[in-house]
Amino acid sequence: MTISIKKINAIFLMRLELTFKNISLIMMPVFAIVYVMVFNSIMNNLAKGGPSGAWVLSLGVLCNIVLSCIFMSSTPLAEEKEKHTLNVLRNSSVNGIEYFIGSMLPAFLITVITNILLVIVSGLSWKQIPIGGYLVMTLISTVTSIMIGYTISVFSSSKSKAGILSLIPMFFLACLPIFKVFNQTLAKFIDYTYSGIMANFITESVGLGHYQWNVKDCSILLIWLIVFVTIPLLTYKYKNIRGNQNEKDN
Repeated sequence: MTISIKKINAIFLMRLELTFKNISLIMMPVFAIVYVMVFNSIMNNLAKGGPSGAWVLSLGVLCNIVLSCIFMSSTPLAEEKEKHTLNVLRNSSVNGIEYFIGSMLPAFLITVITNILLVIVSGLSWKQIPIGGYLVMTLISTVTSIMIGYTISVFSSSKSKAGILSLIPMFFLACLPIFKVFNQTLAKFIDYTYSGIMANFITESVGLGHYQWNVKDCSILLIWLIVFVTIPLLTYKYKNIRGNQNEKDN
């Protein structure tokens, strides 16, 4: 299978334009930044270091990566299905990998830039957070969230249904890691999610001064990534093959 950079770029520019025209999509990462700024202001100096600063930053990162990414990837694709523009792409020369790379790049770039801005507005310094580990952890989590959004849209027949279905993983992956300190059973369960590992990384790096990478966490991150990259790609390929077969039969 060959991959065309021109096709990826064309899809990227089209999706980027549509993203900036949709105010609700753009407001999600903006909300994450404002969220951190407000909490930082309320908690004043407490949030500029230590556990409080880590908690504020983890809230913003979870909001940005989980809520923004899933929303920015699920609703546009579901809308394309609803308007039948996705069928046109499936029957064109654009393959699944080209489509998903091109369409995920706007959400990916917006989220990455926002993650960097969140550290700045949180009042923390890069000395308190290992920049290499932070970027690796947030990049993997960003791609995973985007692909979860794609998976939701694959099984949604309309934009509204995709929005409703997105609420379940949004709550589970973004909200529960915040409250796991109140329940040890919940904490153990959340530690098997990529968002839980990401929250642990931030709180331990800032609050405790270090985070110990281990096989368990790395394996969990990779499993989540592989599973949710595979599902939409296989579904796109299957529907493309089935669509072409139906055309031949007719």
